[in-house]
Amino acid sequence: MHSAWLGLRPENPKLHLLGSEAILFCQTTNRLFYLNTTAAYLWCCLEEGLDLRGTADALSEQFGVPLEDAAKDIAACLADWQAHGFLSQPALEEASGGDAGAADPPPRSTTAVAGTEIPHPLADLPVQSRPTVTESRPMTALPGRATAVSDRSETQRDYQIGPLRLHVRFSSSTSHALVHPVLAHLEETAPPAASGHPSATLGIGWTGSDYTLSRNGQGLEQHIPPSGLAPLVVRHALLTAYERSDCLVAIHAAAVGSSGGCLLLPGAPGSGKSTLAAALMGEGVACLTDELVLLSKDQHVQPVPVSLGLKAGSWQLLRHHYPELDTSPVHHQADGTPVRYLPPSQEGPSQWNRTVRAIVFPQWVRVTPDPLTKIGTAQALYRIAEAGYALPGTLDASILTQLIDWLNPIDCFTLGVRDLETATSQIKALLT
Repeated sequence: MHSAWLGLRPENPKLHLLGSEAILFCQTTNRLFYLNTTAAYLWCCLEEGLDLRGTADALSEQFGVPLEDAAKDIAACLADWQAHGFLSQPALEEASGGDAGAADPPPRSTTAVAGTEIPHPLADLPVQSRPTVTESRPMTALPGRATAVSDRSETQRDYQIGPLRLHVRFSSSTSHALVHPVLAHLEETAPPAASGHPSATLGIGWTGSDYTLSRNGQGLEQHIPPSGLAPLVVRHALLTAYERSDCLVAIHAAAVGSSGGCLLLPGAPGSGKSTLAAALMGEGVACLTDELVLLSKDQHVQPVPVSLGLKAGSWQLLRHHYPELDTSPVHHQADGTPVRYLPPSQEGPSQWNRTVRAIVFPQWVRVTPDPLTKIGTAQALYRIAEAGYALPGTLDASILTQLIDWLNPIDCFTLGVRDLETATSQIKALLT
């Protein structure tokens, strides 16, 4: 039998086999899919032209599961792949019709195969063109056309945000007092470098009742309360630094480093990456960035060391490292979440080795935490996409190959965090 018998379209996604797992890349829809060991094995069977009975027999023998369970897993995978348009024929009907000896399959099998439960063997990963790099509203301008804002600033200060020279124009001493302490460690008083280096201007305006924010004269935000001003300035500073960079990829992650290299902590809001980064910094590890990792095309981290935005749940946990947090001003992100800002360590970036040595995906848990567990390249790429990432252009086969080549030699781990001291000790050991 040929693979066409099972209905794989000629233009089906390209398989990137990474160890026992895989990534599927569908360039026509600009989407990535993660396949665990079982789903990757099934895809290879289809590409090799096995019929459904032969595929069920192979799956049963390879993973040591009953034939009926193997048939159910096949039906679950084929249902997903047919829904995503990978199949040109109704192969699912064949999978449940008798050749493999299966009864009507359930929507999803929960059979444990090779020690791994596979209730969802195919995970859909949308590629983000512009992710939310802070824990607030999406990184977009206000609806409608941009509106020119007249900024009659009383004060201007310059800050170096990664590759970006950022000019911030303050409309009053009050706006300066709200924002400057959060950015003060990035202030640059030397004259700008030669032309050609990226720069931008953020203007803070006052309407009489609230603040506005513009970039290069074009309106970005309106109706900003005083306590929400600093978080929005930081968010747009990060976004502008990313847009003006020539990076390979931007990842929603914290990054810490030492003379031996750096370690990334990617994670969605609430994963604990900022708290861990702050705790590690309190133990003498340098903090390169809290929210956004810019990975250069030579695969080194470009530091963007804005102040760490720490939510209320971490203030008490970090008090022994940073007693000043108790009296730091409370700001509010756009969704109302209170945060206090902590400037990063002041070690010279020129002394840091910016090669990524390890990646840890943390997650706070209330039960007994999972130990530091090594994962493969495919799952690491999947988890980076879950955390949030962005590409300057469109994802294509060349960019994907570069990302896989970058990840392949890096040790990647998951870490369940319940005790902060234990977690920081485990992560520090990866940097020694």
